[in-house]
Amino acid sequence: MAPAPSLLIPPPHPEGCHYPVSEQALSNDWQSPCSLLEPYAAQVLGDSMAPEFPHECVVLIDPVDVCGDGAFVFAEVEGERWFRQYREEAGRHWLAALHPAYPDITLEGRSWHVIGVIVQRNIRRKIKHYRHRPQDPLPVRAH
Repeated sequence: MAPAPSLLIPPPHPEGCHYPVSEQALSNDWQSPCSLLEPYAAQVLGDSMAPEFPHECVVLIDPVDVCGDGAFVFAEVEGERWFRQYREEAGRHWLAALHPAYPDITLEGRSWHVIGVIVQRNIRRKIKHYRHRPQDPLPVRAH
């Protein structure tokens, strides 16, 4: 299986949330436990999610563990982190790459969780927004 595209990611969530934070993460001067709950940017490396997310585009990840069919997620499957599209159908769950050269990752019988949901993509200042659950409307922004 091809390696997952690399993303710059933060440490897990603080105590009391879904993911415990490590002592090492708390010792970093540049971040606080509150900042771990804020959306963060990452750069996509690789072509597994092309053409929607080309190599070196920037994505904004909302660190939530809830998503719906069709959402673009950053997930951990058995200790490996993946940027893929979450799919579910007839009780079956999997992570799908958009590029056909990369195989699906079946989630049945495996240890996995969603680390965050991609809510925005930026390609050379061209921004596109995404939903946690694709069937939900995009939030209205005040100007």
